[in-house]
Amino acid sequence: IGVAMGMQGTDVAREAADLILADDNFATIVAGIQEGRITFNNIRKIVLFMLATGIAEIAMFLGALMAGLPMPLTPVQLLWLNLVTNGVQDVTLGFGRGEGDELQRPPRRRLASLIDREALILMLPGALVMTGMAIWLLEKQLGAGASLEEARNGVLLMVVLFQNAFLLSVRHLRRPFWYWHRPENGWMFAGMGAALALHVGAMHLPVTQLLLGVEPVGLELLGQCLIAAVALLIVTEGAKTLVRKGRASSLLRSGLGTGFV
Repeated sequence: IGVAMGMQGTDVAREAADLILADDNFATIVAGIQEGRITFNNIRKIVLFMLATGIAEIAMFLGALMAGLPMPLTPVQLLWLNLVTNGVQDVTLGFGRGEGDELQRPPRRRLASLIDREALILMLPGALVMTGMAIWLLEKQLGAGASLEEARNGVLLMVVLFQNAFLLSVRHLRRPFWYWHRPENGWMFAGMGAALALHVGAMHLPVTQLLLGVEPVGLELLGQCLIAAVALLIVTEGAKTLVRKGRASSLLRSGLGTGFV
């Protein structure tokens, strides 16, 4: 593309150029490319998080209907998930400051989609785990003699923990969730903690107990919800491993085909 200097360049050059450097510094182009890639990835993470949790909630209702079970959540509980616990967390992904390797990645296609094959691999296994575990817990609780309200209380807590686990995983789309780099997205961890604190608080406050139909849970139910959240994290990390291996194989084939490895 044509590049012109914004300070020392002529008017003719600036009018003909595709890109104008306001500070006459070519390093600005590199910084702009890095910032653009960070922004694209942040939007991608938000979309993945919202779609995966949304698909899981829809599939949860459809699965319960096909299994002959009552609805796993009430409308108010569903609003609580989407507007409060989910909303507090997904917006924090937009504050990510990059994963540190943006400039080492190959350029994406000009018309690259936010949802492509890799995004589906990252999203759908986790959504299936959320759906299956939530329906399992609902059926198990009802089969053990718990009331419908108690069963829904457990499902609601499980879905909140699912949101925490999936958010922790998609903070990196290529690297393991435990990878730490500078600068980290502190807002994301704050959002995760805030969502969990809001729900735990709602389980203990009389007003929200009445409004949402929730109450504190026992250690056994809490342990089941935590195990399910860990299972979701493991499955999502496995999907990321498949994506990494597939990308590496694709790059290798491309390099062999062009004579550069």
